[in-house]
Parts: sequence; structure tokens; C-alpha cells
Amino acid sequence: SSGINAEWPLRPGNIRVLGGLLSGHLLMDRGMMPLPEGWPCNGPLLDLAVDIASRLLPAFATPTGLPYGTINLLYGVPRLETTVTGTAGCGTFLLEFGMLSRLTGDPTFEHAARRALKALF
Repeated sequence: SSGINAEWPLRPGNIRVLGGLLSGHLLMDRGMMPLPEGWPCNGPLLDLAVDIASRLLPAFATPTGLPYGTINLLYGVPRLETTVTGTAGCGTFLLEFGMLSRLTGDPTFEHAARRALKALF
């Protein structure tokens, strides 16, 4: 479980950790690894990706949909977190969150990313 009391910068956590888990999951067949039943819509790396993304989602619970820049993996958005954010921190989630929604059938992740992207325009 990723439920540790640690603050993460949202954008790098998404790109490096969530993106890495999804890439590893999708490349399992090329690595000639045994594929779990129901792959590509099931697997241990995908389960970890869902866990991480679920812990990132509270950062998107803002009036505009633009996410906070930092998230605590155990407690959510830090109490004194600023609402100031950059465009890269808002538009970068669509690839990973979109892929996660498509693989799991749960639109929650892609909806959060699309809402953030739409808020930029």
C-alpha cells in the first residue's frame, strides 16, 4: 500500500510513479512475463497504479478542478497547501489518468484530468 505519511509533488509523482507503473503493466507481455488472468485490465502493477491515483485524486477537489501541487499520500491535501499552480501541473495528467480509466473502466480518473485541462482554457 502507498498509504505512507509523505507529501508528494503531484506532477512528478504522476509522471514518474503512476506513469512507470502503467508502463510496466502494459509492457508485461513484451517482457515475456506471465500475464495475470484478465490482463491488460487486471494485474498487480495496475492495482498499485489505482492505489496511487486514488491517493492523488483529492488534489483535484478544487472549485476550478485545477489540482493542488502537493498531496500527502496518507492524509490528502496538506492543510496549508497553496492554490497557486502552473499550467504543466494541470495539463499533464490526461495521459496517465486517461489510460488508467480505460484499463479499469473507472472514468473517475480521466474525468478529473479532463476537468483540470478544460479549466486551463
